[in-house]
Amino acid sequence: MPDIFLLVHPVGTVLGRAHYNDYFCAYHNVSVGSDLNCNAPSFGKGVVMFSGSKVIGKTIVSDNCFISLGTVIISENIQKDSLVFGQHPNLVLKHTKRSVVKDIFNN
Repeated sequence: MPDIFLLVHPVGTVLGRAHYNDYFCAYHNVSVGSDLNCNAPSFGKGVVMFSGSKVIGKTIVSDNCFISLGTVIISENIQKDSLVFGQHPNLVLKHTKRSVVKDIFNN
């Protein structure tokens, strides 16, 4: 885990093999892990995973991203400053002006 992270009511959360960066936040029932080929996700600075979201495989989540409730990301590249929702392969990305570091970590 990174130096700066937050777990909010993490019941049912599984944070497996991945590269985590500072200002990572996970809510309950979140899953992170590698795929069957041992490809693991990578998270930029300032990522929040809301309840029930999943990030699997060779996924790159760039800086300042909000992963919405129930979102499933499998081996995708998520650009910075994104709000992500939906399920693979039908993800929807919207640009956000919000800041994980400021809004979640008050920093």
